[in-house]
Amino acid sequence: MTTQELSKLYCDATIRIHQIADDIYEDIHTAGGKPMTDAEYVGNKLNIAIKAIRSECDFIRSAIKEWEETNGL
Repeated sequence: MTTQELSKLYCDATIRIHQIADDIYEDIHTAGGKPMTDAEYVGNKLNIAIKAIRSECDFIRSAIKEWEETNGL
């Protein structure tokens, strides 16, 4: 794996993290732009987002490990 390929993997994962952040913002507001006031609903949406972000972070960790292995580190 080249450093350019590693950078692309980082880019892809961080773009997905950004999308998760955008989605959570939209999910915790009504279509009219009012913030949701149901704490359980908001908490559930946050938990889903946290799991998705952690998954992307794990993807980045795996990518750097693969880079190290292919580059003899």
